[in-house]
Amino acid sequence: MKLPILVVEDDPRDCELTLMALENCGVRVPVDVARDGRKARDYLLCEGNWAGRPAVNPSMVLLDMQLPEIDGVDVLELIRGTPSTRFVPIIAVAASNRSDDVERAYKQKVNAYIVKAFDLQTYVESMCTLLSAWSRNRTPH
Repeated sequence: MKLPILVVEDDPRDCELTLMALENCGVRVPVDVARDGRKARDYLLCEGNWAGRPAVNPSMVLLDMQLPEIDGVDVLELIRGTPSTRFVPIIAVAASNRSDDVERAYKQKVNAYIVKAFDLQTYVESMCTLLSAWSRNRTPH
């Protein structure tokens, strides 16, 4: 069973851009989408609309840091504070490249931080670089 990637993104255009970037990077695993922090919480805890999904953790979470309902920082705290999801890799995907926002995300234990690009080519390049580095670092030698 290939573990899915969970994309947590409320903006439909940014979500589409992320899905296209993953496809263009050659990602060949299922991708699930949660449109806000509450839906992400339900997904991770297999509750609400996600109650019937297999109780397996995603291989990675691409997490928008500014979400309605429950924001990205709260989703991070939930993931890191829940024993069953504590070690799920999290990539913060944010519009801000301000050092205090980046630092805050890393303090919350994200594994990586990527700034959203507004054109597909730049975003694909950033996403592919990050995913490639991540896979090399996680592959047993």
